[in-house]
Amino acid sequence: MVDIVELGQSFGHSLESLLSLAEGHYPGTQNEREGIVIRPLSERFSSTLGGRLSFKAISNRFLLSGGD
Repeated sequence: MVDIVELGQSFGHSLESLLSLAEGHYPGTQNEREGIVIRPLSERFSSTLGGRLSFKAISNRFLLSGGD
């Protein structure tokens, strides 16, 4: 289980704001956060993904540090 950063009824984020949320450290550690996962409140099927609708905004700092 991971921490919930934000919960709401609408999605008003830009690419820049999502990448900003993806930066930082895991709580209580000095480990770089890999990113954040975005999912709808009610689980939905994505025909494009062939499964559950979700996506991840990956931290640029994590990528530049050689993270996979």
